[in-house]
Formats: sequence, C-alpha cells, structure tokens
Amino acid sequence: MKTTKLLLLISCLASGTLCAQHNDANWPFGFHEYPGNSAYGNGMVHFLPDTAITSSTPWNVNFESTVAALSDAEGNLLFASNGCVVLTAQGDTMEAFFSNELNSGAVSDLTCSDYGYPAPNSMIALPRPGRDSQYMLFYTPVKYTPEQKWQYSNMLFYSVIDMSANHGDGLLLPWNNLSFHSFSFSLEPFSAVRHGNGRDWWIIAPGRNTNYYFTFLISPYGIQEEYIQLGPDGNCPRTGSSAFSPDGRRFARTQNCRTVVFDFDRCTGALSNPVEFDRPQYVFGGGGVAFSPEGDRLFVTEQLAVLSADLTMSQPTLDTIVHAEEMIGTSLGLMQAAPNGRLYINSTHRSRYLASFKQINSTNVDFQAQSLFLNKYSARTLPHFPNYRLYDLSGSSCDSLGINGPVSTNAIPEKATTAQLFPNPFQELLTVNLPAASERSSIRLSDQLGRVVLRAELLPGNTILNTEKLRPGIYFWEISTKNHVRLSGKLIKTEN
Repeated sequence: MKTTKLLLLISCLASGTLCAQHNDANWPFGFHEYPGNSAYGNGMVHFLPDTAITSSTPWNVNFESTVAALSDAEGNLLFASNGCVVLTAQGDTMEAFFSNELNSGAVSDLTCSDYGYPAPNSMIALPRPGRDSQYMLFYTPVKYTPEQKWQYSNMLFYSVIDMSANHGDGLLLPWNNLSFHSFSFSLEPFSAVRHGNGRDWWIIAPGRNTNYYFTFLISPYGIQEEYIQLGPDGNCPRTGSSAFSPDGRRFARTQNCRTVVFDFDRCTGALSNPVEFDRPQYVFGGGGVAFSPEGDRLFVTEQLAVLSADLTMSQPTLDTIVHAEEMIGTSLGLMQAAPNGRLYINSTHRSRYLASFKQINSTNVDFQAQSLFLNKYSARTLPHFPNYRLYDLSGSSCDSLGINGPVSTNAIPEKATTAQLFPNPFQELLTVNLPAASERSSIRLSDQLGRVVLRAELLPGNTILNTEKLRPGIYFWEISTKNHVRLSGKLIKTEN
C-alpha cells in the first residue's frame, strides 16, 4: 500500500492535477474455484491518472458478477462487497451492528458460499450526504423465476457504513428498504449521479419490461423523494443496464431490443426528450452502455461488437465501430469508465483480460480486446461507479450550497427552511406553507419535460396558488430563499 500511495503522489505532482476524489481507484476481482492454482484467487486493479496496476490480494473471497468498492479521496480502498458481505480494506468481513449478510434469500443461500452473488451492476457505493466518514451501499437482490431465468427483484435496499468505527476498519449498520412501497414488477440495474447542488445524489432504477423509471433523491435528510417517470416502451425480453453521462446531462438505458437516451435535469431529477435507437439486425444482444467524456457520444456493447451514436446529430443512429473480427477469444459485456480515461469492458465468461477502448475521433476508437491482463481469473466482474468527480451544476437554480468543484460535499445548510405543500394530490388550489419566521421566498413548478409552468412569490405562512390551468400529471416544485436555501419535491395533479 505504501508503494501505491507513493506512485499516486508522484503521478499527481507530475501532471499538476489535484490529488482528490479517487473514489473509483480500486477494482477487486477473483474467485477460488481451484485452491492452490496460481491463476485463481483474488486480485485488485489500482488505477492511477494515466495507468493501471494489477496485483494479487491475500483475500479469500469469491466475486461472481456482483462487486462494489469505494476508495477515499487519495485512492486508498475503504471497503468492498461481493453482494454477500461487506469487506474491510484487508478483505476481512466487516463487523456489523446487526448482520453482515446482504441480499439474504434463496439465491444468496445457493451462491454466496461457493461463488459470490450473481447480479451484474446491482451495487453502488456513495458518500453519504451530510455525514462525514459515512457511506451508503445500495443494492438490489435477484430471484430465480419458474421460467428458469434470473431476474432482479422488486426491491432496492441500502446499508450505511461508518468508517470512523473500529479504528478505521468500519462498521456495517442495519439495512433499509429504499422504496416507500414494494414495486409490483422486477427492477433493472440502477445508476447514480450527483445532484446539481454538488452534495446530494439521484438514483434511477428502470422497471423491467416497463417504461417506468423510479427516481430517488438521496440527501442529508434521508430518502427525500421517490417518484415514477415514464419513457418509451421498455418491453424487451432480457434485462439491460443503464448509465449517466459523465457530465450528468444525459441518462441512457440499453436492452437487447432497444436503447433509449434521455436529457436529465440534475436539479429536479426530471427525464425528458427521449431518443430511441433500434439495434442493427446483424448483432447479438449485449448489455453495456456508456458515454464519451463529453457526454455527446453514446457507446453500446453487443457480444461481438461496439456500437456508437453521435448525439449532436438531429437524427442519431447506432453504427458499428468495433466489429466481430476484432474480438480475440472474448465476448463483450458491461462497460465502466476508469480514471485513466479508458472505457473497460468485462467478458460474459470467465477471463483473465478486460477489453477497453478510448475515443480517438467521431468515427474511430482505440480498441484493445486484451487490454488489461488480470493476474487471476475474473468471473464477469466489473464495478458500477458514478462519476465521483462531478460536483455542482454551476449557474443553475440548485447550485446553492457554495460547493465549487472537489470540496466538502457534506455541509448541511444552517437554519434549513421547511415547507409544506398540500393537498397532494391537488386539483385547482395548492397551498404552500412556510414557517412564520421564514424570509420572502419564491416557488416554481416544472412539468415532466422540465418546462416551468408556474412561478410565484411566497410569504411566511400560507400562500394559495391557483393551478386550474395546469393539466393533470406529475409536477416538480422548487422553493428558493434569499439565503440561498433550496427545497424541492414532487406533486401530482388529478382530474377535478
């Protein structure tokens, strides 16, 4: 670890960049199917700004598809998980307040002791807003259906990890159900992005075989919002994956029969302007989706191809940029951007390589089928990270916390204002209640496309708004004060 720290420091000094926010620096992998065989065991990929170092780790852990890891700002591993338990930086089972068992149930009983948890892109670790040294591990379990297929369940959970406990080895706190209700159908792998205020997080989980997108806001006050947004038809036979663009302006979902890209509002969490892409008939169904660093180009992996679309065009299409003949004994699975600027792709079978590519220009990429050699076999394992280096949305209405770039994201506004909006659902009249001591404020309502449909000044106490001209549907409200406090939420208008 001392050598790794020194290499990181030298790299940062040489490049003149700020050594901060290397939360995605460590990618654990490996399994112990054949004890004593040097090709099996555990390994770690440690990313520096311009390279990757692969090493063995003396762990005794099986990773099968599911993996999550989080490092501190300097790139030192804090904890990891294989979907079955949470691990310390040394690979030991982290002490738990109640139980360290994640994703308990029939699938866990069947797989955890011998393989690890078999759910790709089912876990994400995030710094907890408003709580220094605490982190949130979000995950969704899978189930085995009578049709002999793996499906993600209809629940999304999270556990809190307190890294200030046990001399820095961490303490796992009891799990919680993220949703306010159990969904009636399976979810698909979810993705996260930083809120425009630079501190909070948005999570979006698509519903399998539906056009529903479940949206959550994670703030210092807990799970502040949960609402459903609609998109194009999502009825595809196989489970897909999703990703936000590095700049947070777009959200993509890919399945084996279609891909869709939305514009995304980091202030309100609203999806808008969906663009659908048909899959070329000559490719096999795949599962990975990612964006270029600027967010203006989309990448989709098929098993034996990489497709790309230029999102700046008025009518973008998915075209093949990496063909089957460029594959070398592999098939392509999921994608994840790494700190060294490359997009890495795992294999759909056990492998000792990660493929990767880096965009050269609008039509060409530097693709390497055997890009990163793994000193141990990996079983479809690839972490699913958000862009931890994305912070406040400068100049936006929600950029109100004074966070500019990689600074503390855990400050809770002093003298936080509260507000009540009722009734909800509402019809013609909507009442907004602010505490009597509050300063003069304003409110705006936006529709699902992000269009502002109502603005009004608010006084302390009750303000009654006439909304008879608004159509029935879902609306997002945001209240701003002269002290730069922002509150937001969701409302539903029904027919009279």
